[in-house]
Amino acid sequence: PSIVSSGTEWYAVEGAPKWLHVRYHFTRGKLALHLVETRMELTTNILYWVEARRTIFPKIQMTDGSDAHPKHASLQVTAQLGVGPDWHLTTNSRVHITPVDRVHISFITFDITDGVMHFAHTSIESALKKKVDAAIIASPALADLAALLWRQMSTPYAIGHDVWWCTQPARLGIDQIAADGDVLNLRCQLIAHPHIVLGPAPAVPATPLSPNSTQPATAAGCHLALEGSINRETANALLRDLLLKDSQGQSLQFTVHHHTVRVNDISISGSGPTMLFTLKVSGYLHGTIYLLGAIHYDPVKQTLYAANVDYTLATRNLLAQFANELFYAKIKKEITRAAVWSIADDINRGKSLLADELHHTFANGWQLQGHITNLQPLGVYIDPTTISVALQVDGDATMTLRPPLKP
Repeated sequence: PSIVSSGTEWYAVEGAPKWLHVRYHFTRGKLALHLVETRMELTTNILYWVEARRTIFPKIQMTDGSDAHPKHASLQVTAQLGVGPDWHLTTNSRVHITPVDRVHISFITFDITDGVMHFAHTSIESALKKKVDAAIIASPALADLAALLWRQMSTPYAIGHDVWWCTQPARLGIDQIAADGDVLNLRCQLIAHPHIVLGPAPAVPATPLSPNSTQPATAAGCHLALEGSINRETANALLRDLLLKDSQGQSLQFTVHHHTVRVNDISISGSGPTMLFTLKVSGYLHGTIYLLGAIHYDPVKQTLYAANVDYTLATRNLLAQFANELFYAKIKKEITRAAVWSIADDINRGKSLLADELHHTFANGWQLQGHITNLQPLGVYIDPTTISVALQVDGDATMTLRPPLKP
């Protein structure tokens, strides 16, 4: 409802003769709401009547000023908006009154408009500011919306048959307010631990809405895991093809100073990043020798390879009796040359599948849009069945819930 501010007492006007006193009566129209950037603006027109008198004479009328001819002014309440930790809007409004008509005293031609506006501002601000601030702060609309969003983010969504998207929100906060016309846009920052669950719908315990708070982003974009690997038996077969046969298809043999060693078989095993080469040899050396190497990944060539290949301590002690370092170095060199496996096809196939999956529409209106920007290796390892490299796929992705929020 409109607020009427009326004066029944006579007041001296700053800058006017001391014997001049005025009293005034104000009324305003309905407030119109407009949102601009981060503030709320309430505007209306004011009608006011002012009477002036001398202190030693009866009431004196102003120039064309009477109850029948009110003056006009504009009123604006500006409320700078924020959001408190309890999810209620916060504000500290300011009242501005701008005169449209000027007020003059007829018998001395004195302009008392500024003095009257000062009285009006003091009177209206004390009443209107409190009501506007209290109404904004008390509104539960934002807190209700935040609670609704939190519940929806906490609810698992079926994105396929027995496939569930769990957002698992940890913190929610408003990091930007942008007003436009009669719409207040609030950008949220959500800190979450999303994951996908296979099987029946997971039971997710209810968690209370977090206080409104934001923090600097700890990571940008999306980060996915991709594994490139080669079957260990395939790697063994490729290694045998390179080491056990020469260009004429004959068994590979090494001859140094008339001493010949033939490699009859080779196999690889190992654990973690360490690869073990087991060679069955005959000739000048007869038996089994062992070498260790570290598995590395070449991101440019997309190959797995063995580096720092050297004999085990036990093998080195065994070979010491033959005292032929040139011969031993030649075997290491050949193994290092041959122990290279391309996994480009496997990685490119995985990248292609991930790129396709980053453009996907799920059930219940969820839509994923993204693209891959970079791959970086995280580690290489060998297990009983494969030699693998774990890659981190970096990119950008947006998960959008298309339908509007519904209670």
